[in-house]
Amino acid sequence: MIRYTSLQTLPDDLRGNVKAALEAQFNRVPRATWQQITDQVNSFFNDVWKEHGSTLDLTREYVRDTYRRPFRSKGANPPQVDVTKFFSEDTDDPIAAAARREERLKDENRQLRAALQRARRDDDSAEKIREKVYELSGTAPQPPEWMHEVTKGGTPGVPITIWSDWHWGEVVNSVEVGGVNAFNTPIGIARAKDLTESIIDLSFSHMVNPSYPGIVVGLAGDMITGDIHEELRDTNDRYTFQTILELQDHCAANITLLADHFGRVFVPCVVGNHGRDTIKPRMKGRVYTSFEWHLYNQLERFFRNDPRVQFMVPGEADAQFRVYNHRFNMTHGDSLGVKGGDGIIGSLGPIMRGAIKVGRSEAQLGREFDTLIMGHWHQQIALRGVQVNGTLKGYDEYARLGLRAQYEQPTQTLFFVHAKHGVTVQWPIYLDENKKTVSREPWVSWPEATG
Repeated sequence: MIRYTSLQTLPDDLRGNVKAALEAQFNRVPRATWQQITDQVNSFFNDVWKEHGSTLDLTREYVRDTYRRPFRSKGANPPQVDVTKFFSEDTDDPIAAAARREERLKDENRQLRAALQRARRDDDSAEKIREKVYELSGTAPQPPEWMHEVTKGGTPGVPITIWSDWHWGEVVNSVEVGGVNAFNTPIGIARAKDLTESIIDLSFSHMVNPSYPGIVVGLAGDMITGDIHEELRDTNDRYTFQTILELQDHCAANITLLADHFGRVFVPCVVGNHGRDTIKPRMKGRVYTSFEWHLYNQLERFFRNDPRVQFMVPGEADAQFRVYNHRFNMTHGDSLGVKGGDGIIGSLGPIMRGAIKVGRSEAQLGREFDTLIMGHWHQQIALRGVQVNGTLKGYDEYARLGLRAQYEQPTQTLFFVHAKHGVTVQWPIYLDENKKTVSREPWVSWPEATG
């Protein structure tokens, strides 16, 4: 649907007709109000154009500001115009009627061509941009074979870490959250580095026989905070494009460090809801209207000559992959088909209802899975068949005032997939630098008996 709101936005061949119709209204109803004139003209042309998907939506203020001086000052009148030429389908002039019909058919043809061009543009954009701009394959490659190869017995399996809800570029004011958290770009850099080093330490220093075929790093969305809310636009410490350029450098550095230790890295990616370039979330074109989609393509392009690292950037909101025989579906978590939470159990209710809905929805498409991975809820929750990631940003002003949610430390997820037992060891990686002091209390204690 093409919406015209001023004479300047109309094609040349239509502008004269609308302008003449407006001027004709002044003669037709000399005492008409601005609103009556506007409504009459909008109504007439919308009836004529409705068949080919266009609408005229002039406002009273626009018509008033455009015509008040030339036609209503000092008693001036608009030029005399044949009103029936524009407001009546009945005419004694068959040539004029045929000309109007021809003009409508031409206009309809133009509108249909434009609609077809838009449809082709939306259909081709993701693949064409990947191929021509990023010089990548038009479609996402399949997960690497090493994820399916069963390793020798006694090894922990394949580690999977979920990185989501970093909200890069956002600022959390410590005073506004009771002093329990603070966040900005320098803090984000430190936490991302701490996250990577903790993954390496836990995997190689706290596991028996730490031999791995590789590691999966799931980028599950909301890596940037964006400017979708007015308060974010006012308080972020980076513009969106600055955020993308800076974040891709730190992601690349940390993924490279993991490749150096694990040998191979598989990176499935899905977009979140904060990276969008529209105010309201959209379902059509959701992926490639997200700044995060461009971030992922930039990272894939960075590693295109590094055989150790393979990305999976699908053209949809979900990413499905398999580790051994265990099937995963990764989605951001904002499109589960459910709304709201509960004052007692918080997000657990909608998460479980949503997991069931997603499972049923995907199963009917032949895309069954064993475990659903998501972020979005800013809580680290590990359940049978569901892995919910925390947030690198941590507790913020919205969680405290908007939700009155329970405090949770900045957290990201690490778990292991065994060839025989599926998901086994699960670790939340805590990234709050203020809470990493070692307790000096006894390792266990109990009250002494009295009397």
